[in-house]
Amino acid sequence: MNPLGSTFSTNISYNLGSFSFGSKEFDAPYAQMTANGYFFNEITGELSKGTLSLRAIVNLSDAASVNVNILTHLKYQRILNLIKSGKSFEVANKQAQEELLTAFGLQRFLNKDVSQYAITAGTDESGALIAISSLLLVDRTEAQFTEYLSKLSEEFGNKGSFSEISNEKFHSDKIELAKGLTIIANNIKSRYNQLGMMFL
Repeated sequence: MNPLGSTFSTNISYNLGSFSFGSKEFDAPYAQMTANGYFFNEITGELSKGTLSLRAIVNLSDAASVNVNILTHLKYQRILNLIKSGKSFEVANKQAQEELLTAFGLQRFLNKDVSQYAITAGTDESGALIAISSLLLVDRTEAQFTEYLSKLSEEFGNKGSFSEISNEKFHSDKIELAKGLTIIANNIKSRYNQLGMMFL
């Protein structure tokens, strides 16, 4: 997969994170996307003080819309590495999706590409996305979260799995996270109310 050199920029249109490229015509169905901005920390219930960059690589011909999120970011480098090894985008994306969701015990969500997961959709996939986001945020400052996300992306990108140390950390963080589930739910509910949405 070789970049064609075309770059398009747009701005988030409102607080839910929606954006549009208008009626642009792309030279190929595949796109590498980067979303950069502030994020809502469901652990603290506050907006971040600094910005975060998340990436995705998608086939635009397969979907009318896509979401750039934690899961698309984690599988981004894995997809590229698999393509470099000779796999097509479709095969690489499917493999990375299976490896990533299996690593987090989310195999039942395999049929829907993670680029279609949206925290605000009120679906089971939304819940899964919130769970992973919260798991990676627990007991971390914004700087630590950014560094941790980079480490996990590199790990998964290289092997299609996480190290034993990372898996042990996931386990201990799940225990810690379980202590604050009510607080997290209340934080998300409050944020939804601020945005004029109903928390499902």
